[in-house]
Amino acid sequence: MQEQQLPIVQVDFDEARELADLLTIRADLEFVAEAADRLAGLLDKEPLDGVIAKALQSAALIAYVRCFTSGKRFGLTEQTLDRGPEGAREYHRYLKDMRDKHIAHSVSPFERMAVGAVLSVDEDAVEGVAQFHMQHITFDKEGAIQLARYARQLSTVLNADGKKLTEDVQRKASETIAELRQRPRGLGFHAADPDQARRSR
Repeated sequence: MQEQQLPIVQVDFDEARELADLLTIRADLEFVAEAADRLAGLLDKEPLDGVIAKALQSAALIAYVRCFTSGKRFGLTEQTLDRGPEGAREYHRYLKDMRDKHIAHSVSPFERMAVGAVLSVDEDAVEGVAQFHMQHITFDKEGAIQLARYARQLSTVLNADGKKLTEDVQRKASETIAELRQRPRGLGFHAADPDQARRSR
């Protein structure tokens, strides 16, 4: 006997938007943890693939700090961290500083470019120009493991919030069931077109 598929309609009241924001933040935190896991595994390998290591570190830090920005969605606050693991506020500030200094700004103590003149050995002549570029991968293996663990702990802190919001959405939807039955079925997902990247949110 085939199971009957229950209809789903999209809801857009405040509680539903807040739950969607929370789920997006949890997805970002899971991405942070997975990127940090992969970085930890990569840091064991010789020779180190610096491009991949930098990409994983940058992506993890950007996604983490994004969880604390607000605008079109609500963001986490430092008060959220008070329910997190011990030392969460200090570690949060460290990660934000790393994102700011290492990624967001072009002048960084973790990136150096030097230019030198190559002098001839025997005569007063310049043979050429030497260039040297160095970037520091901030996290060692233990640091990457710590970031993954922290992101997962922070995501777990949000479980109670998610449970309460889910209950609020179900209660609010129950209050408007007659109107919801008139709505089109489905969640209205569609692929974003390239022009949406140019538009402000």
